[in-house]
Order: sequence, then structure tokens, then C-alpha cells
Amino acid sequence: MSMEYATGAFSSIKLQDYVDFSIKAGFPKEVSKQFLGLKVTTTLEPVKGKSKTWNIAIECREMPQLGFEDIFEDGVEVERDVVYLGGKTKMLYTMVGDNTFKVKCQNDILGTLFIEEVFTPEGVYAKLTHPGSSSTLNEFLFREGKPKDMSCTQGLYARIKDQEDVDFAIKAGFPEEVAKTFLGVKIITGVEEVGGHPIRRRYTIESPDMPQLNFEGTYEENIEHDLDMAYFGGKTKALIQSTGSNRFVARYKNNTIGTLVMDEVYAPNGVFVKVIHKDSGATLDEIWKRI
Repeated sequence: MSMEYATGAFSSIKLQDYVDFSIKAGFPKEVSKQFLGLKVTTTLEPVKGKSKTWNIAIECREMPQLGFEDIFEDGVEVERDVVYLGGKTKMLYTMVGDNTFKVKCQNDILGTLFIEEVFTPEGVYAKLTHPGSSSTLNEFLFREGKPKDMSCTQGLYARIKDQEDVDFAIKAGFPEEVAKTFLGVKIITGVEEVGGHPIRRRYTIESPDMPQLNFEGTYEENIEHDLDMAYFGGKTKALIQSTGSNRFVARYKNNTIGTLVMDEVYAPNGVFVKVIHKDSGATLDEIWKRI
């Protein structure tokens, strides 16, 4: 069997579906919520001189205690201390087809978890199955270093805030009297690539109805920035990362809102955004129209 694509670094940013799956699989709710917005990178390298053997490492810069590295041989079950999976875990990697692994994980927290991984030039398509709860999760891990098409990201996008936005803002920590002022307010956001390496982008917020929300700043991916953003309640730590072509996950954190995660998918006609408030679990689906 060929495993030519099963080499390299592959990343995903954990969103609400991963949190929900973790809870169903047996992780405590408060532990599962900590995964929201985290970027986790898995690196595979074949071990020289050994057939069907890989060095596998897990890394999470924001929660380094989740880090793990060890050697696995096809068809050989081993027990390892994997914090990412809840502690002492029996693990069995099996090659089941070209560029395809099936992984069996067993421990006291999860019971049994199966992961099927299909490696491609673009990344990894993974299906997680937890038989104990009859839960499944499909994930895509993008290949690090592979160029992504970001042709749809640049431009201006507008949305008029409605009652759902007001209700979400209250759940996210804004005082009710402040949240109510958003109703009917037009917000325009802009993304402009300004070059450099790593790529830098200029991000703007403009409101003809509430100019005090206006903002302009420049950021680099994968670097946390300290920004003054009235739109989010004041001084804010912002981290923006691309998760695939025309897609970003942004995380904003401050004393007003706690932690907010935004999954942004850009298309020719606009941006589809899922907003998740980490602290309350509240979610909001938005469409920002391209103007």
C-alpha cells in the first residue's frame, strides 16, 4: 500500500462541533470547552530504516500540555500517556488502504474511539467514531505549507444588525442597554491584503450609524495582537488563522465578552460567519453581503 501523502504537518482549529463531540465521548464539559478555537497540529514522518513505522507528534501552541510525540508501528498496539485523549491510552494504528490509517484508541475516559484518516495532497479527511455514544465527527486537517486560495477574502462586506445579534450580544456579556443599541445598525467590514511574509492583512470596521465602533488595524496570521476594538467592548486580544482556501477562524478575547470564536467562510457574494461564545456556548449564524 502506498502512503506517499502520509508525511508532513496537518492542522485543524477546533470548533463547536468538536466540543460537542468531546462531551458526548466522555470528556467533562468544562474540559471540552477549552478546545474551542485551539489550533492543533499533527506531524507524521516515516522512521528511517523501519518499515511501516511513523514518528507522530501532536502540538498545540496555546495549550502546550496537550503536546505528544512517539513512534507507532503498523498493527502493533501500545499504551501511551496522551493528554490530548485524556491520559493513559491504548493505541493501535493500522494501514487499511492507500494513504489511509484506522486508529483505535481506548482509555477510561473515552471508552473506545475510532479515527479513520485519509491523506491527500491537500490534507487529511478524518472521521471520528465513538461507538459508546453513537457519535461521529468529520474533520479536515489542512496541510501546512500548502498555498491556499484567498481570492474571495478581499473586499467590503455589510450587515444590518437584527434582534438575533442583540440577543447574542447579551449572552456574550454586553450590558443589555448597550446590546439594544446595535438593533438596526449597519456595520461594514473590510479585508485587504497588504503583502509581506508572513502575509499581512488590513482589517476595518465602519458604521455610518455608530462611528464610535470604527476600527482599522493590520494583522499577521498566527500571531496574537492587542487591539483597541470598541466593536468587541474595548482592549481585545485577537488571533486570526486561515484554515483552508477562503476561510479564517478568528478568536477575540477581552474582559467584556470573554472569548469569542468566529468561523468565516468567504464566497464571491459575501461571507458566511458562525460566531461562538466560548463562555456561554451561545452561537449566531450571520451572512455579510459583499458590497
